[in-house]
Amino acid sequence: MAYIKQEFIDKVLQDADIIEVFHTYEDPVKKRGVNYFCKSPFTDEKSASCCVNPTTQLFKDFSSGKAGNIWTYIMHKNNCSYVEAIEDLAKKQGKTIEYENPEVAEKIKLKKEKEQNLRKYLDALLVKFQNKLFKLERSHPAWLEIKRRGYSDEDVKDWGLGYAPGNYFMYDLFSEAGNVEAGKKLGLINDANADKLFNKLVYPIRDERGQLTGFASRRLDNNDDYAKWMNPSENELYDKKQTLYGLNIAKNAIVKQNRVWIVEGYNDVIAWHLCGQENTVAVSGTAFTIEQMKKLKKLTSKITLCLDGDAAGQKKVSQYVAKLLELGFAVEVCFLPNDLDPDDYSRIIPPEDVCRRLISEDINLSKSLQPYITNGFEVFLKEKNKGDELDRTNGIREIIKTISRIPDIALRNLYSERLQKEAKVKPALIKELLREQEAEQVKILNAASEKFVRPYGVTMSFEDIEPLVDKYELFIDNNQIYMQDSYSWPITFESVSNFSIEILQHMNDDKFPKKLLRVCNTDNEERIFDVPANTLNSLQRFEDALSDQGNYVFSGDTKHLRKLKTYLFDKMGVGRKVDILGWNPEGFFCWNNSVTIPGKPSIPINKDGIFHFDGHTYYVPSANEIYKTNPYRFQQQKKLVLKTVSFSIEDYLSQMYKVHREFAIPGILFAFATAHQDIIFDVAKGFPEFFLYGPASTGKDQLFSCIKRMFGFTETDLISLENGQSTGKAKLRSFAEFSNMVVHLSEYTNSNRDNVGMLKELWGKNGYKIGTMDSKVSTDMIPILCSAMITGNEYPMDVPLMSRLVFGEMKKYIFNDQEVEEYKKLAKMLTETVTSFMDKVIWQRTAFVDNFSDKFNLYKKTLSKRPAFVGAIDRIITNFAVLGATYEILRDANVFIFPFSLDDMLKAFDDLAANLRSKISSASIFIKFWQLFMVALRGNSVTQLKEGRDYKIDGDILYIQFTSVFSRIQTEWFPRFNEGCPGIRTFQDEIKNESYFIEATKKRMEIEEKEEPGTPYDQKLKKKEKSNSASVYALDLTKMPADTKDDIENAIYWQRQGRNPNGNLFDPLQPLLQNNGLKTSDHEDVINRV
Repeated sequence: MAYIKQEFIDKVLQDADIIEVFHTYEDPVKKRGVNYFCKSPFTDEKSASCCVNPTTQLFKDFSSGKAGNIWTYIMHKNNCSYVEAIEDLAKKQGKTIEYENPEVAEKIKLKKEKEQNLRKYLDALLVKFQNKLFKLERSHPAWLEIKRRGYSDEDVKDWGLGYAPGNYFMYDLFSEAGNVEAGKKLGLINDANADKLFNKLVYPIRDERGQLTGFASRRLDNNDDYAKWMNPSENELYDKKQTLYGLNIAKNAIVKQNRVWIVEGYNDVIAWHLCGQENTVAVSGTAFTIEQMKKLKKLTSKITLCLDGDAAGQKKVSQYVAKLLELGFAVEVCFLPNDLDPDDYSRIIPPEDVCRRLISEDINLSKSLQPYITNGFEVFLKEKNKGDELDRTNGIREIIKTISRIPDIALRNLYSERLQKEAKVKPALIKELLREQEAEQVKILNAASEKFVRPYGVTMSFEDIEPLVDKYELFIDNNQIYMQDSYSWPITFESVSNFSIEILQHMNDDKFPKKLLRVCNTDNEERIFDVPANTLNSLQRFEDALSDQGNYVFSGDTKHLRKLKTYLFDKMGVGRKVDILGWNPEGFFCWNNSVTIPGKPSIPINKDGIFHFDGHTYYVPSANEIYKTNPYRFQQQKKLVLKTVSFSIEDYLSQMYKVHREFAIPGILFAFATAHQDIIFDVAKGFPEFFLYGPASTGKDQLFSCIKRMFGFTETDLISLENGQSTGKAKLRSFAEFSNMVVHLSEYTNSNRDNVGMLKELWGKNGYKIGTMDSKVSTDMIPILCSAMITGNEYPMDVPLMSRLVFGEMKKYIFNDQEVEEYKKLAKMLTETVTSFMDKVIWQRTAFVDNFSDKFNLYKKTLSKRPAFVGAIDRIITNFAVLGATYEILRDANVFIFPFSLDDMLKAFDDLAANLRSKISSASIFIKFWQLFMVALRGNSVTQLKEGRDYKIDGDILYIQFTSVFSRIQTEWFPRFNEGCPGIRTFQDEIKNESYFIEATKKRMEIEEKEEPGTPYDQKLKKKEKSNSASVYALDLTKMPADTKDDIENAIYWQRQGRNPNGNLFDPLQPLLQNNGLKTSDHEDVINRV
């Protein structure tokens, strides 16, 4: 890569178009809006979720999470390196690679030209071989061999099998091309100009990039004078030590499953791939080389050998296991029964009458192999630990030699314990033999240096150690800290720890600066954690911080710590701790497992909670695996992970719309607007609160769950407004835990005035101030970073609050069978985390930045002219304009298709706004109604509303004789409000919609006779009059706004005090009951008595 000119790379990229590249690699895209879409190139999916932007030349595959530019796409598509991606695209453009060094460039150019010149003959021959095969009669031995293997015509074409007839077939082709010499270089023609392949079934051999390198072949007759199988001859394209058959097809499966199966033959690979074991490659009947092993180490750390099971085969397998263990592989060995090879085994399991492509789960190949799999080290141990005492001793020494070379110290200890147990060797002997091997390796390692004596296990080169020792008098390697122990040559070192350490980053903060440490002990137990920035200033604090994490011991002194601190500080990075998930000001949306960067590839967060972006390191504590099983830390944050789902966003939104009807429209748009609420608030100067009101079982909680799941929250993630243990400030702090996400507030009631005040502040994102220690007057602000969703069984009566809401009244609670089934279908969808849908919306941030202001102003003008909005409070229009602008931007981006049209949305807006304005109007006239009711309670003895005649109180129930109360209020309306009083019918209709209304009945009231002057209140009443039948309304005081309820109670108390200083508001009926000689009765009797 270093030799390719940057100017050339830039030129290749400049001449490429990502849309054309996708088509070239057989991922056709279709235009939707300004972007193009196709099904995921990397996963199987039903609907297209891969978005390609021709303007930015970037792609984002929401199914796999992969994203990037053209190079990224080719690297993922071909599973190749950056250099190989450049070479591949340059080749498709017909460009010759340009290198920095002309001499190197010329050599590489000549080599490439030779390879291309030879490969074109192989490509042409393959076509000829395949044509020859398909022209043969099906009774020909070639087809009989194919039939015996069970291959279909499609299998033959997929794997490129062909037929080489011989009889100068290849010679004639090369001769016609005027290049017989090329045939000889490829090992296809001998010195006598005869074909080396005659009457053979041909298997094309390809490198890991899928390029032809030669042909293997199998004889079709019984002539034992010739080998049954013949590999390609070594040539400029084919290197036997480097080649693994099937690797070009298997490498994706190897990476995904983190395991590779090694078999011997070509048909073994084909057969197992057809049976679903697609992570299988073959050594092509030759030795398994170190070069092949190292090539596989780049793809996986786990390997299963399935080679010949005879005595010779087992010995060979034992040798391979030793080499693989030394390279750091986890090794398994599979010996098939009855010395079957994998190809034969695949035709026995499953039975022959079962098609290999239709294998049921209980008889698949992978499961059938499990009984025959053994741990590789046990095979190695068994092979070496046999024979007489001398053989076993030599075998144990070989095992010890292998163990000492294993790079992982934990595995070394594990294998040493197995050796001790299985070979019945004393631990002291094993330790002594290991020390001998270690001393031998130290001697070999230090042979090249007179200045240093490297401790055992150190792998750093002398060149790397020397500058560190010269400057810091220490180095770190082999998961230990080595301090210089002598100052004369050769310099020796002392280990002062059982761990390695680095400061990943210093995290700046005005109040709580931290340092993020990574430590890994000699058992390979790694921990990443943050500590106060001054921890390394004190030996005691440092040791305490280490012991909190487990087996991490520092045995150095204060002087050693100072040296270590200097070394670590010089090498540490500077970054930031991400305390708030969601949108962050540096330009990314942080989930707990991934980082979404609008218009750019996503960045995964590693297991330690770290990611790198724009040259800086970021630490997400909640993503650190050390807190994974801790139920007390980051409980909410750990839920917010970016995941793909089994259905499309269109399916999800359509199901929401189908189940929740017109209420889903504001719900969907509110969710998507929330992801960009910081942009929206800057323009609109407010952000709507979404309120759903209605009785139980109307679906309001499920609709909110649909919204919350798009952010990763669950149904139970909510805050109860009735919870008296949580203060208003504590509730507000929940809005600062995340950014551009949602908080669900439940159980709203009008009785809590503090909650009403808090909710009004959320619209304008007014947080609260807290004092600091910096000065007497300094404060910090707890911000409002999330939007509010509110549910309740009663709707607000506070007009300023109502104007801040997108308000939905859900009344339907009886559903037919079909509706119940649709509800269950949506509920099943909610069992999955649908955060990948929100990821699509976050990716459109640039569109919101560029277009929201214009779209918002357009919708404000449009809505203000619609009948439902004419004369509405400006905040109401603002709220719906926010949702409308969100719809417009995402519809234009065409990332997905909404399940509703523009007309559907505007109709829903009209209905919601009309209902909200009706509630506000109702709340407004009843505020005035109750104001005048209280005036009438305090009136003079002639005009005053009288308890027992015009109203009654029984506990929390207020009963009013509506006609007489209205008559009294009507006389006061115009003088006080300078407007005509609404008719009695209006009040009667509207009061029935209020949450505090219980019922209205026609009853005859008993009216007590006026008291004679001077008669005490508590003496018996003289006689009673009968009134005409009247409308009596029962109202629940507890459901009235708290201030209204308090005012009514105070006014009644005042009236009683005026009549009788001993009146008791908290037992309001008792004086009346005593004076009337009545007993306390139930609710219906009270109405009858009134």
